[in-house]
Amino acid sequence: MPNKRNIVPTIRANDNLQTLYVDGAEIHKRNDGMHFIRFTAGLPEGTFEQFRIIIDAEHLHKIIDAMCSNANYYPEKPAKRKKAATQK
Repeated sequence: MPNKRNIVPTIRANDNLQTLYVDGAEIHKRNDGMHFIRFTAGLPEGTFEQFRIIIDAEHLHKIIDAMCSNANYYPEKPAKRKKAATQK
């Protein structure tokens, strides 16, 4: 009998969806805590939006973790910049 330990989750793929090439992204945090992400592709004619998503912080973190793991790239948070002393 199946139980939660031996059930393999599946993704129901939609073969009608296009596979899009992207080489850029803009991410904006909204006032409600959600994130707006626009994926773009740079072409000789200009930069074109390929698709956009709205995602909550928890799922965004999971996606970023998966991408970093697959790319074997783990960026570090940059140090805070100190304000430059004003000159008189």
